Amino acid sequence: MLNTEINYFTVKEVSNYLRVSTSKIYTLIHIYDLPHTRLGRYIRIPTAEFNRWISDHTYPSTN
Repeated sequence: MLNTEINYFTVKEVSNYLRVSTSKIYTLIHIYDLPHTRLGRYIRIPTAEFNRWISDHTYPSTN
């Protein structure tokens, strides 16, 4: 049975959300282990795992 509540972002959606280039997102995927799933030549980023990854990689301001 498929879990119909799993949502995915595209690389473009994540780049828009973070306000960085798509090439930066590919770098995060390949070098910094941003969670992702490959569907043939397409990359999708699971919403819940992306949110968890962002939380784990967010640091308080030093100001």
